[in-house]
Amino acid sequence: MTIFYTTQIHRDSLILEGDDFRHCVKSLRKKEGEKIYVADGFGQCYLSIIQTIKKDCLVATIKEQQSFDQKNGLCIAIAPTKNASRIETFVEKATEIGVREIRFVDFHYGEKPRIKLERIQKIALSAMKQSKQWWLPEIFPLQKFENFMADLPSMPAFFGHMDKNTPLWSTQIKDQFPALIIIGPEGHFHSKEITTMINKGIAPCSLGSTILRVETAGIVAASLFSHHNKI
Repeated sequence: MTIFYTTQIHRDSLILEGDDFRHCVKSLRKKEGEKIYVADGFGQCYLSIIQTIKKDCLVATIKEQQSFDQKNGLCIAIAPTKNASRIETFVEKATEIGVREIRFVDFHYGEKPRIKLERIQKIALSAMKQSKQWWLPEIFPLQKFENFMADLPSMPAFFGHMDKNTPLWSTQIKDQFPALIIIGPEGHFHSKEITTMINKGIAPCSLGSTILRVETAGIVAASLFSHHNKI
């Protein structure tokens, strides 16, 4: 089942345009009278019948609507990598797993990258449709660490720590729903950042005994959270 995406949902109809329109009509050669499945990124699936195909869009009548709960309540704040493809891989896999929010944070030892937000959002959208998640993660632009701390989501929060005495995250996340985990840069957190997070009530946690790259740590955290909360 191919899933299309639009935000143009009306009372009993929807409009498909852009890449999804071209994929539907040009690639899949869908015709008027055929059914399509459309997601809005907020947990809704619309079984619709194509009514009119125009030059740059199509109009479809909604026949059935199905709602899906957001199963994964994990928010990940992560240090972007200088190599854009690595953080793009993280976004793709985190979306497939069902992460609720992705926040990019500029830490002291970060690689000072430029975030191509529009491209990253397209990658997340493609991953959502491919994995049939129905929910599109909310993706925030790059924030300074200080600004991120001032606007923390209200939920149990943890940060990845490499100290050998740090408890495993898998022992702390059972029934923590939703939750936030902060993944720092490969140069690790500055000592002042660690102090700030601890003072904010953010608990240190370990993702295991091996040293993971940033994008791997994010994917492991998402997988652990889904597994331990039986998502």
